[in-house]
Amino acid sequence: MRGICMDETDYFSILKSAVNIKGKVVLEIGGVMPPTLVMDGNIKQWISIDISPKRLDTNHSSGIVNSDKYSALLMDASQMTFPDEEFDIVFSSNCFEHISDLPNALKHIHRVLKPGGILFTIFAPIWSGPHGHHTWVWDQDKPLTFSDNVFPDWHHLLMDETELGEYLNRKYRSELCESILRYVYRSNDINRRVDSDYELEIGKYGFKRIIDYRIQTHTKLQKEILNQLRIKYPKVWDFRTQGYFWLFSKGSISFWFRLRAYFGTGLQIVYRKLYYDKFRKILTKFGKILQK
Repeated sequence: MRGICMDETDYFSILKSAVNIKGKVVLEIGGVMPPTLVMDGNIKQWISIDISPKRLDTNHSSGIVNSDKYSALLMDASQMTFPDEEFDIVFSSNCFEHISDLPNALKHIHRVLKPGGILFTIFAPIWSGPHGHHTWVWDQDKPLTFSDNVFPDWHHLLMDETELGEYLNRKYRSELCESILRYVYRSNDINRRVDSDYELEIGKYGFKRIIDYRIQTHTKLQKEILNQLRIKYPKVWDFRTQGYFWLFSKGSISFWFRLRAYFGTGLQIVYRKLYYDKFRKILTKFGKILQK
């Protein structure tokens, strides 16, 4: 389960394998990367933004925040105030599924990237996947998360809040049940967007695909459940998709993006055959980390 929500240092390792970061100006969205680790990359400047003061406080304790090379700012990705074409790289991990105003965030990401600049993001689990409820609550003194199999896969999609509450009450104490239900259905911590939302929104902007990888579940999706899901969520292209690994460059909108926006996910298999060999080493490294 670790593979769909890995440690940020793993993502940073993949970034360095895929992109030359030496001398680059980098924006991190969802700023949790340790400053000491970033400084080892010989970057020109690293700016982290986050909407959570608590997460930024962790970086402030390092004593090097707001230096010439590293700064951490309280800022919403959908309301960025940076100048146009300011960054060589936008880096984000475990974040996009939490951004409530995703369309505006992507618009700003495209705006602040330099021509030819890189967007690197890995994020999961998304709402339409088996663990898309993203449960993260406290059970007394320890966290209870989506990786603990809080309830059966895809049941946050199949059940409404009342139905899921009845199931949870047979398994957990009432206070914990309420915390889970609040997080799954009412919390602002997740955006509850499905796979097509991400793919169609990113397709509106001038990005060229380098790596476009769907993180897929190995859990078998029963035909009966799949049929129920398709009826209830016709917008979803693939319920097995947990999240994405995107490595895109800012340029003209690719031919494949235009086809994808028109035809949907059917061209995914064809396109994978065209680019996977070229980036097999990076994806192999990513796959090994997923299996940890």
